Amino acid sequence: MSISYDSVQSALYYKLGLISSTLLSPFQQRTHSQMVLEASFSEANTYARKGVVDGINEDMGRGIVSFDVNV
Repeated sequence: MSISYDSVQSALYYKLGLISSTLLSPFQQRTHSQMVLEASFSEANTYARKGVVDGINEDMGRGIVSFDVNV
């Protein structure tokens, strides 16, 4: 038995701020299984709030930037 997903959206967050979102390709998954999904995020020619940019820059200075991904 498997489950089919026709439309799945994934979102990338930094702290509480949405950075980007993208649609994933349709896929099937067998029940009681796990799988890896690949998604590409990009934001060109968009405005990022100063607090988000400053936070990412501070984290980069410490050597690690953590993002949250929701599917």
